Amino acid sequence: MKITDLFYFTRSQRNGLIVLISLIIITWALYIALDKLYFAPQINYEHLERIIDSSVFVKQPTSHKVNSYHSNQKPYNKDTCRVNINNPDYNKLICIGVPENIAKIWINYIKKGGKFFSVNDVRKLWYMSDSVFYAIHTYLYVENKYTESLDIQKLTQKQSTFIKKPQLTFIDLNTADTSTLVKLPGIGYVFAKRIIKYRELLGGFYSIDQLKEVYGFTDEMFSKIKGLVYADVFAIKRIDLNSADFKKLISHPYLKDKNLVLNILNLRKKLGKYNNVSDILAHNIIDSLTFNKIKWYLECKQNEY
Repeated sequence: MKITDLFYFTRSQRNGLIVLISLIIITWALYIALDKLYFAPQINYEHLERIIDSSVFVKQPTSHKVNSYHSNQKPYNKDTCRVNINNPDYNKLICIGVPENIAKIWINYIKKGGKFFSVNDVRKLWYMSDSVFYAIHTYLYVENKYTESLDIQKLTQKQSTFIKKPQLTFIDLNTADTSTLVKLPGIGYVFAKRIIKYRELLGGFYSIDQLKEVYGFTDEMFSKIKGLVYADVFAIKRIDLNSADFKKLISHPYLKDKNLVLNILNLRKKLGKYNNVSDILAHNIIDSLTFNKIKWYLECKQNEY
């Protein structure tokens, strides 16, 4: 028996071999095509990462470089921590609640010759949101003299005696009660109750612009108080997409569409559980406008499932 005899095939064997190879090629082509067809769209989690980075549970970074952002100092006490905005210390910034990415941008800005002339100028930093600024502004000062958190007005004339600037108080819409809200210009007891009632329905405010959604709240009223209030997003009460029932979801002001709520529940049943709030957007069961409003009030708890 010769070796060449091993590679000899009859006509029927050759035909069978050709069919087998063709099936393998077709199967592989279908596998690649289906993989691309059902590949989940890439989700941009940059916004969610910034929320996580800015949470109170900021993980302290480690470093092996000398004279970098970090130091070997012991953790600061936030109650006694103060930051010179033109000579910031990384650990102090983290201590008062500045997210890591903003702290690095801040220090790099100063190293490159940047300078702030007032505490209010800090708001110009990249990624510095109003909620973060109003949470830290009381810990900031200019040069070696502690100043007010925001410049209320500059003195136009030199005087022989020191004049103390009036203290401007900023109100957190997510924690203020009626007695606090009525201190705002144009806000009486009735509107204070309406604001709190709507806050409870929402679970909290993520933007001061949501005040315009309160019944009877006019643009004129908003313009009077917009510089005196802020919304701490960390105080928002969120709904767990993996456990909420129809009644819980439909009760939210931004989820009044019955079909939308049913689609959310049906998709959860199909997936088994949600891994990320953005899943409802990725599967096209909600429009981007509605999603950008409701995402602040949703979360996906994993450890209970």
